[in-house]
Amino acid sequence: APLWVLANAPAPTPPTSQPAVPTEQDRKTVTDILATIDPAKPESAANARQQLINKSPAIYPAMKESLACGNFPGTTRGLAASDALKAAIAATEWKVQAADKVQQWCAKETKQENIQVNPAPFSDEALARNFPDFVFYVVRFPMYPVTMAPPEPLLSANFFAVAKDDKANHKDGKVLPLTDQTVLKEFFIANFPAVKEEANAKDAVQAWLTLSTEFANDGMMHFVIPPDQIKAAKKGDHWEATGAATLGGGQAGAPKVKPGHIAFRGDRGEISVTITFDDKGKFKDAVQTEDIQRGIRPL
Repeated sequence: APLWVLANAPAPTPPTSQPAVPTEQDRKTVTDILATIDPAKPESAANARQQLINKSPAIYPAMKESLACGNFPGTTRGLAASDALKAAIAATEWKVQAADKVQQWCAKETKQENIQVNPAPFSDEALARNFPDFVFYVVRFPMYPVTMAPPEPLLSANFFAVAKDDKANHKDGKVLPLTDQTVLKEFFIANFPAVKEEANAKDAVQAWLTLSTEFANDGMMHFVIPPDQIKAAKKGDHWEATGAATLGGGQAGAPKVKPGHIAFRGDRGEISVTITFDDKGKFKDAVQTEDIQRGIRPL
């Protein structure tokens, strides 16, 4: 049986915004759909995601419970199941099937109408606070245990911002590819709100590292961004903030990661950034450094 079967898992307290308690039948429905995912068949994850969306909002509480339990193995199949759940939940909550927008963008740009890229939503409190008009997705092509070469112009890891409405002159569902740090910097300059206090400046570091670490992530890393190590201070008439995302690899002093997570096999190092703002608080620049050593990967 799949490791994400939740029959014997304690049910978490439902969030106040969604008081409905999942039924046993809804739990079984979610489990059965996720069990159809086959890592050797990329289309199976897309089909599972669509099945979950089609049955929403009825099974929404069961999907939320499944994701909250976090009972997913650190394998290609487990990650695909987690991603399918996140995408279905996002489509239900946002009422915009952003994953489909990313799928369509990839099909158009690669000129492959039938390509299945299985976009996975990516969320963080700092992102939600500072980019309320966007949702974020990542598209990966597996590097382990068998490398899947991405069709041009896609890379092994691809990041996207999807506009939720027409604010800032973006049409509903417009897909903005964030291809590298230069494009990411342009996105922050255009969309990050003006910093007025220390907490805002720290948020910029949290949001930046949450996104920028994906460019270095091979899909099996677990980055930790310790909040107490994010610093911000006024430098004359402008703010400056620094912080780092650290990989846990079991070494002394390294942050702990979830037991059994693939990153526990030896990933270590960090990605650090220094962000500066102009005298009006607007995002000005981000200087990032990387020092990463990958650990053992599955054969």
